[in-house]
Amino acid sequence: MQDGLSNKGLELIQPSSDGVTRIYPCDIVLKDGSTRARVAILVGGFGASGWAVGADREIVWNDVQYVHESPERLPARIANKLYEVGEAGMGYLLFWLEDASGRTARCYSGNVVDFGYVADAANDFDRTSIRRAEAVTNREQMDRFGTKSPPIGAPDYYIFLRQSDLMP
Repeated sequence: MQDGLSNKGLELIQPSSDGVTRIYPCDIVLKDGSTRARVAILVGGFGASGWAVGADREIVWNDVQYVHESPERLPARIANKLYEVGEAGMGYLLFWLEDASGRTARCYSGNVVDFGYVADAANDFDRTSIRRAEAVTNREQMDRFGTKSPPIGAPDYYIFLRQSDLMP
């Protein structure tokens, strides 16, 4: 990884990908000492214009001191599978997760699926042992899912990195 990214810890995070953009779900420490949770660092792709994010939710990479993987993220292999399937509706995904013990949770997400919002999981759903995901892809599944207008779970902040940000 280029020095411009590796000196802040990004190389320690396994990214997911929607096929165009590498997505690093993380928590960050800013140079002023403040922290931000649920940050999606997006590398490549279409930048901010492709994600429809307001400027109030963007963070400048030069203001970042250090990043570390978010404990709230979905495993990259699960996120990649959901990105591959695609949206259930305009700008959102609906899906089920299953943990290692077989418990399931109904989930919603905005375009950045890595921070899928677990809607109806019992307190004993183990988000750290997710073994399977099933995306909603048709009307029958949507009816079974039980909703047409989900609350959207999305990153709280975004960082968009351009090629110039990747240079040392």
